[in-house]
Amino acid sequence: MLDKTQIFKSDPLQESRSRDRRHTGLEDLFDFLLKWARVIGGSAILFAVLAFIYVHLSPPDFVASAQILINPPQPQQLLKQDSGLIDLTLNNSQVESQIEIMRSYSTILPVVQDLKLDSDDELALPNRADATSASNKQLYGVVGRFASRLDVKRVSQSYIIQVSFRSQSSSKASKIVNALCEAYIKNQLARKVEDATRSREWLEHRVQQLQTQLHKAAHDAQDFRTGVSGQSQATGQLDAEVTLSQLDSATTTYRKMYESALEKLTENVQSTSFLVADANIVSSASPELARIFPNPKLVVAVALLGGALFGISVAALLDSLDTSVRSPSQVEDELNCLCFGKANLAKGARRALRNKAHQKIETRTKFFLNRVMVAIESAHLQSSCRNIGILAVSEGDASAVLTKQLANALALSGKKTLIVDASLSRANPLSALAYASGFNPPVQAEHYEAVDDRSRIVQVSSNLSIIQLETPIDAGSTFGTMSEKLIFSSVAGVYDNIIVSLPSLAVMPPSLSLLAHTDAVILVAHLGKSPKESVAEAAEFIRASGTLLLGVVLDESKA
Repeated sequence: MLDKTQIFKSDPLQESRSRDRRHTGLEDLFDFLLKWARVIGGSAILFAVLAFIYVHLSPPDFVASAQILINPPQPQQLLKQDSGLIDLTLNNSQVESQIEIMRSYSTILPVVQDLKLDSDDELALPNRADATSASNKQLYGVVGRFASRLDVKRVSQSYIIQVSFRSQSSSKASKIVNALCEAYIKNQLARKVEDATRSREWLEHRVQQLQTQLHKAAHDAQDFRTGVSGQSQATGQLDAEVTLSQLDSATTTYRKMYESALEKLTENVQSTSFLVADANIVSSASPELARIFPNPKLVVAVALLGGALFGISVAALLDSLDTSVRSPSQVEDELNCLCFGKANLAKGARRALRNKAHQKIETRTKFFLNRVMVAIESAHLQSSCRNIGILAVSEGDASAVLTKQLANALALSGKKTLIVDASLSRANPLSALAYASGFNPPVQAEHYEAVDDRSRIVQVSSNLSIIQLETPIDAGSTFGTMSEKLIFSSVAGVYDNIIVSLPSLAVMPPSLSLLAHTDAVILVAHLGKSPKESVAEAAEFIRASGTLLLGVVLDESKA
């Protein structure tokens, strides 16, 4: 038997390694996400549903676009500089000036008046009692809101201007954009007509002035010439010739000026008759538009991401308030206990025992059981028959399943193993295994004491046997009788290992007599359910009995 003064103590080197261990890794992150998957997923789905409702209830926005080509007044030419380089720079100021003209009040106002946008629900303010006196303010407000929804920009470095308007109606947006482009071209033609008219009026007035001056200069020259020819040749002939020459020169000058002004007037009249705008509509807006806001795919995707982040935040808060055992490293670091790892013992309850002819075991379960068996072999127990107790923190089948798996693994390794079901539960995997193997307890409870231990052992396989304690003991009675039954003095020398499924601490009274008959104990806790305080108290309870605590097994069963 194990020396009762031997109590599990932690190694200082192990404690230093535990302090230096990195507590957060990919495995911890995966366990965190797996544990709170419902909270994170539910939060993401809730946000997505709210976003879907928002998309369908919020008014949609449509953007209609048209393109206008600005023709420069003078064709761009490749100008060679003194350095020999070619200047390809476009006239940016001209294009920017046209963009500002399209955004101006003079261009937008005709569109607002023609389409009667001052009474539009989207652009106009609610009607007031003094609507007549506030009509100008109302109109300015409509133009301002119109300009806020208007976007005019240059396409790259070209002479093409893209005009866009945002509205809740696709047909209205396209109608407004096309009307604005036409109004811009009409405005441009009107300015050309106005400039040509003003220039023609000035030229007509100038031609009349030059014509009057020409007639006057011609009459003066003719009168002077007539007066000179009627006079006799005298000494003043030279002066007369000079004066006549000056008069003829003035007449010629006024005639040239008159002819030039008349030519300009003719050109102005001809150009006014064939006015062409300096801008052309390259593409008009189509009424068939796709909704750009809110974008259902984008809004739902952002809502899913935001919901997942919110769920992670809530999960992190709940996880910080969770006092249960969450990872093997937490057991080793905070509870100072060896942890064999995590195992889904619920799967083991449904899995049949393996024999030598069929030894296929799940890799994870096989690795887990190997760690437990290595710990048993390394415990240096002082008895030839090792009595290992399996103790659970709370009620359930976890201890019975682990007992069955560990005993089967030891039996497959060639060790004669006995399973003792002392869990006081008549409905667990060990009871089903005992009855399936031929266990037949006495009918009368008073005959139980007369039955020998060896006669109650049932053979499961060549190296595996099972016995079930059927003593009429309830949870409130003393465990003295059961403690005596666990000695098995008559069969102790036959088996290499005795694996005992003990009652859970939830039904075990505060007595150390039951644990005193075991050489070592393996503690079973439920991952994410068993409080750290309960596991710590269970470890201290085992150590106080003088029994070796081999380690802790974490049951990660979902149920």
